[in-house]
Parts: sequence; C-alpha cells; structure tokens
Amino acid sequence: MKEYKLIIPSDLEQLEKVHEFIYSICQENQISDDDEFKINLAVSEAVSNSIIHGNRNEYEKNVEINFKLMDNEITISISDEGEGFDIESAPDPTTEENLLKESGRGIFLIKKYMHSVYIDQNSSRNTLIIKYHLR
Repeated sequence: MKEYKLIIPSDLEQLEKVHEFIYSICQENQISDDDEFKINLAVSEAVSNSIIHGNRNEYEKNVEINFKLMDNEITISISDEGEGFDIESAPDPTTEENLLKESGRGIFLIKKYMHSVYIDQNSSRNTLIIKYHLR
C-alpha cells in the first residue's frame, strides 16, 4: 500500500497545489489520463466544499487530503474543521428548479465519478471518504 498526504490552508488558490499533488501521484503510479481526470474532478470539488462550506474560508483552518493506493483501488479522504453535513440532503442539480443555479453540483459530480462516497463524522474532523477503482 502507498500513502500520500497534503495539508493546505482554507484558500481556493491552494487548489493548484491539490492539482499538482494528484498529478504527481497519478504519474508515479501510472494512472491513466481518464482516471486522473475523474479523480482530480472529484477531489477538487470535495476540497472546494471543505474550504467554502466546511471551514467557511477561514485561512487558519486546514483541509487535509489523504490518498491510499492498494492494488486497483484508491481511497481518498478529505477532512476539514467544519461541523459536517448530511450528504444525502444535498439538492439534486438535475431537477428543474436547480438546473440554472450556479452552484450545487459538487456532491453530484463526486457521486457520479467515484465508486463509493460517504462521510465519517466520528472524529474531531468532518471527513469525506471516496473510493475509486482503477481500470
């Protein structure tokens, strides 16, 4: 098993570091461009949500991203210092009343591209755990 960790302050400008982090992991492990795209999209959405909604853009609060690669599965955890939320209560962006809204697609996209998505609120941090099976 290989493990990787990145900790960033709550600043959307830090997303570039997240992209570089994902790119280096994918290159090192010969992960396909298609898989890299899906992973990058899901993690970027999750980190953005952690920064904006979880940590309320408070720079001194951190977002922690952990990757665990084992065989053909990647487990990614994104944790913040927020209060957490019920992932199932996220509005469906495909319904007519939500189609033209400028936000609200992050959780939908994460669920669409990842194989498993759940929240662990049993620790002192709010953690989104996503799993992806490599082809």
